[in-house]
Amino acid sequence: MTTPTTSHYVRPGQASSAWSYAGATLPAGASTSAVTAVAFDAAGSLGQAFARGDMQYSQDNGRTWLAYTMPLDGQGAYVATAGTLWRFQDRQAGDGTTPDTFGIHYKLADGSVVTAEDTVFPDSQPVGIVGGDGIVFTTAHAGDVVDVVAGIDTGDLTGGRWVIESQSQPGLFGISYNPAVDTAARLVVADASQLPAGGLSAAVTVHYYDRYQADGNGNPLPNTGVTQVLTYAVEDGATDGLPGFANESKAGTALDAWTSAPALATLSGGGVVAVWQGQGAGLWAQLRDAAGIPLGAAFALTPNGDAGVEGQPAVAALAGGRFVVAYTLNDGGANKIAYRVVDAGGSAGVEHVLDAGMSGDAAMPAVATLADGSFAVGWRSGAAVHVQQAAADGTPAGAQQVYDALGSAYSPALAALADGGYVVSWGEINDGNVYAALSRAPGSVFVASGDGYAASTTTAAPLPHVAALAGGGFVVAWDSYVNDPWGFANSDIFFQRFDTAGHAVGAVAQANVASGGGHDDAAVTALSDGSFLVAWQGADGDGNGIFGRRFDGDGNAIDSQEFGISQLRSGDQVSPDVTALAGGGFAGAWIDMSASGTASVEMRVLAGVPTASGQDVPAPAPAPAPAPAPAPVASPPATGTSAALSKVASVAMTDSTHVLAAVAGESKVTGTSGVDTLVYTTARAGATIAAADGAVSVTDAVGNHATLAGVERIQFSDGVVALDVNGNAGAAYRLYQAAFARTPDKTGLGFWIDALDKGTPLAQAASGFIGSAEFAKLYGSNVSDAQFVDALYQNVLHRAPDAAGYAFWTDALHSTSRADVLTGFSESAENKAQVANSIRNGIDYVAPAGGTLSGSGALKMANVAFSGNAHVLQAVAGDSKVTGTAGVDTLAYTTARAGANIVADNGVVSVKDAVGNHATLTGVERLQFSDGMVALDVNGNAGEAYRLYQAAFARTPDKTGLGFWIDALDKGASLAQAAAGFIGSAEFGKLYGTNVSDAQFVEALYQNVLHRAPDAAGYAFWTDALHSTSRADVLVGFSESTENQVQVIGSIQSGIDYLHWG
Repeated sequence: MTTPTTSHYVRPGQASSAWSYAGATLPAGASTSAVTAVAFDAAGSLGQAFARGDMQYSQDNGRTWLAYTMPLDGQGAYVATAGTLWRFQDRQAGDGTTPDTFGIHYKLADGSVVTAEDTVFPDSQPVGIVGGDGIVFTTAHAGDVVDVVAGIDTGDLTGGRWVIESQSQPGLFGISYNPAVDTAARLVVADASQLPAGGLSAAVTVHYYDRYQADGNGNPLPNTGVTQVLTYAVEDGATDGLPGFANESKAGTALDAWTSAPALATLSGGGVVAVWQGQGAGLWAQLRDAAGIPLGAAFALTPNGDAGVEGQPAVAALAGGRFVVAYTLNDGGANKIAYRVVDAGGSAGVEHVLDAGMSGDAAMPAVATLADGSFAVGWRSGAAVHVQQAAADGTPAGAQQVYDALGSAYSPALAALADGGYVVSWGEINDGNVYAALSRAPGSVFVASGDGYAASTTTAAPLPHVAALAGGGFVVAWDSYVNDPWGFANSDIFFQRFDTAGHAVGAVAQANVASGGGHDDAAVTALSDGSFLVAWQGADGDGNGIFGRRFDGDGNAIDSQEFGISQLRSGDQVSPDVTALAGGGFAGAWIDMSASGTASVEMRVLAGVPTASGQDVPAPAPAPAPAPAPAPVASPPATGTSAALSKVASVAMTDSTHVLAAVAGESKVTGTSGVDTLVYTTARAGATIAAADGAVSVTDAVGNHATLAGVERIQFSDGVVALDVNGNAGAAYRLYQAAFARTPDKTGLGFWIDALDKGTPLAQAASGFIGSAEFAKLYGSNVSDAQFVDALYQNVLHRAPDAAGYAFWTDALHSTSRADVLTGFSESAENKAQVANSIRNGIDYVAPAGGTLSGSGALKMANVAFSGNAHVLQAVAGDSKVTGTAGVDTLAYTTARAGANIVADNGVVSVKDAVGNHATLTGVERLQFSDGMVALDVNGNAGEAYRLYQAAFARTPDKTGLGFWIDALDKGASLAQAAAGFIGSAEFGKLYGTNVSDAQFVEALYQNVLHRAPDAAGYAFWTDALHSTSRADVLVGFSESTENQVQVIGSIQSGIDYLHWG
């Protein structure tokens, strides 16, 4: 059901697009009866006119059109809505401004009539093209959005066509849009290898045709439309950072760019926790080590799917790797303030509500851990600042303390002081100043900034932040428009230092050096070497970036100017937070909003300088002997630098070898019959692929370049790119998009590409799509042939059917299947033309386990075998095949776990380490990296320990605890003994209850292990079993049940990460 539009557009002298009233709801205020017929008229008394042309209707789906008689001051005849299309035929080719208005009468099923007014507007030709961004970055990748371009046009902006006519670097740009829904187009990078160097420019000529400047097949009409030359300056895409900065990386998906601001804290073990508002409007977190390496995926802190909306998180570290998170909670009424203590494994404790929201403005929580291990939570409520202290276990302690200056308090910040108390700072909206107070003297409020300009271009209220300094005292930072008091267009970042008594030390200082634009949302942290860091968001040429500057304990600048904390300039980076690490290092986090509109949390770490421990330093081990040079990967080049750089290695597939490894340097790779695959050890990110005239140019992430001919697939460490866009992969992509009217997901696409590679006919694949729930939801489950064809035109070709095509396909369905017709649409020249630009440089997908990518490698493979007395072997460089023996065999790597890729398939495990060495493993149970272990025996001790841990605690095992139990099973403990250990733990008692009946115990197992209500037969079996066996045995029965193994296998099938215990 849709509400009928009352505005229609028509090109002067032409026919408008068709519309229908079938299935329409009614204008606001009418009853809910369905519209069964419509009639039109023009009332002179209402100033209505009908001079532009004629209303026409068709009852054979647009093959013939009948003129509707439109009376003046008299109602026309009713026409049934079912099966009727309408359009407006304009007769005023020379009038591009005058609209027509007329009355429309909706006849309802109950016999009543509702009247409204319709208007037909002349839709003139487009007169130009506008774009918004004049920069393209050197770091751009294929698919990145450079600009959004739109036609300068009136009327309906959908249905147009965009074409690139020429460009300064052939193949550099592409253009992406969906004519059915898009009112603008996205200019994207098609081939990043064509980007000019920084400091140069790139130009592209785009041509826009509106919906009336294309024929019935969607092809642009000659000598119509408008063109525009767009020029983009090429600039360095990475900011100038400090030496020692790691690359930025994604922590997780944010809800949006405005409410998801991340909070950081440095944990007791030296690592970092980041917390933010994410999917489901709940709180998410990720743990990382001191180098910024994730210790697992992001995880939900608050219940997923509950009625509450949790946001504005603040976080502080507690002892033992724990942390406390304070946040706002909205479960249908006003905002509340709550907090949870989270254990070292990421399990959140009970929710404590501090403010029930009675004031209506509870918001902006802050939290700080105090010297004795307890903590304090602050927030705004009732236009004042409230602070509540709590014990280390989360139990509230004492009464709330209220701080206030003018009754307009805003954005409180907390920092713990060495004396065991805290300092609280806040802004007052009424006077634009920043205030502070010490917990030991709550009535003695003092001014941190008193000029009345403490606000920014993003908020009319002060946003102070505070940090306690390592040498004593504290520093308060804020944004202010004091440098532009009348224009309110520029803001800058300032700070003031204070001693431990709250007395100002020195003068207010400005942190940022760059001028102009907004410098907003200051963050501050005290570094371990006695200095401090101030961070903020500011313009970087493409929205905002995150910047910072360090100062010593006396407030003197360490950095002569600000440096980039966010690494990549593309997109918009906002809402920073920073936290100190050992040795003067720090971690930063922020929200990154991409050009596509997706928001993510990004993080980056500056490594600190290790300090001496005071212990005797052991003598260094002798340096190893130099390793022999590796064998060349291609014929040696001729002598001389030029020859060395220009030598091209020739690599060819054969009828028996369809998978070869990519070689270093420059190469030319030729395929043969069948599906040929070139394998890279690097990831897909950073690689550029460009196809032209049957040849494909590939540059991997480290600069190796290959020119491919007749090669169908490229396999990276984390995915596959299909180059056969006119073969199986292209057919699968087009069918997927035709069936579901969306871009294929990589996993599903991989399934269908593999199916076609294995001989499945395209029509059979189409039958699979037609039988899916998603297809039925989009097309309808019980539609007529006519409705089916009409839906195909709309969802595949994004237009109304032409009369001849409509007749052809509806007639075809008398003698062929709907799967064949779907295939006809997906493989039509029109659909191929629509899709071509999206896939011409390859199709990214994820290959299914057991798929067609198999064969022998191009490099020499080393054979490594364990023996009866050697169960730990060192991994070798290059390509190797490793075979285990009886017992627990471990392959040891010197590299870290991060960057290694592990894939298990039918008993064989493929491992690529962080530097590209590859091993194929059979019968090997464990991998040892420099910072952790991976267990491959998912059907052995490790898998049993993982399933038991998850069954007992209904959560993902923490790596340390899991390591303990894997070690116990390796040393001979039975699974039932391990289960008894879990049952005796406090966590198990908390989850299952300490004094529950057998019936309650079994019911809890169904809920916590199998996540469902018990079935009658199973419930009876297990409750009866408890008459003769232990609860530990029953827990094992559930953890090792087929149902639980199926649930868990997706999480562990390619290995189980844990920390070694024994």
